[in-house]
Amino acid sequence: MKKIILFFLFCEFLWSANVQVITKSTYTCIGENFPVQIKIQHAEDEIVKGINFPDVSNMIFEKKKHKKGEIEDEIKISIKFLDLGEVQVPSFNVIFIKNAKEKILKTGIFKIEVRGNLKEKDMVLKGLKGQIKESNWIIWLILMAILGVFFLILFKRKKTPVVEKILTPEEWYLEELKKIDYSLPQEKIFDFISDAFRIYLEKKFKIPAIYMSTSEIMKVLKEKNFPISERNRVSDFLKNCDFVKFAAGSFSDNEIKNFVKTAEEFVKIRGGKINENPVA
Repeated sequence: MKKIILFFLFCEFLWSANVQVITKSTYTCIGENFPVQIKIQHAEDEIVKGINFPDVSNMIFEKKKHKKGEIEDEIKISIKFLDLGEVQVPSFNVIFIKNAKEKILKTGIFKIEVRGNLKEKDMVLKGLKGQIKESNWIIWLILMAILGVFFLILFKRKKTPVVEKILTPEEWYLEELKKIDYSLPQEKIFDFISDAFRIYLEKKFKIPAIYMSTSEIMKVLKEKNFPISERNRVSDFLKNCDFVKFAAGSFSDNEIKNFVKTAEEFVKIRGGKINENPVA
């Protein structure tokens, strides 16, 4: 009798549900739909009810198709990543029904490398230019050269050099935010705000943030003992910028103005260790 019971238990083990997560690549671009295939093998008397996605802020999940079979189901989903770097995708909950009872089976955890989707020429360090609209730079260069020669001839006398005021990082940052051109597309506005804030971090705390992804910046702020409240504010701020720049997000005009006010509030951050000799 015991052998018969063990035999049936062994058979049930062999036919218990099995979940396999399949991806065609180990990397994707930020803001793009990354396809994932989930194969679920199950017993004939088991029904796959559906799948629950994890609640995370840096990913957007979407169920595309659920193909049902007698002993195997296939669910196709897409994931949109909102953060750069190596991102760990948490497990999903696959829900089964057997004998009118629900049971849950978790998928495995996997990692995806998320890259920027900028063109190669745009991957070069971007200097802030006050968002001057594009023009024929060659003509402007020639005109400036002619004006330079004209003023050199006109003013031969040696003038007393004008001492340029050295702005503090806070003063520089606020002046840059005043240059925002609200008539431009939102992705350019948020790109400008993001770059201004990153250079402000470099001037005040010597953090080369212009070269870093949002995740890398947050890691450095933690290493420099920034208070958790400041780190959370910076994280939310930069993720909103990335959401508009890379994931085609959008905000209303009032929301953008409130966002700029939030950006201005960062002049008050103190960090773990203040740079007493800021970069000019």
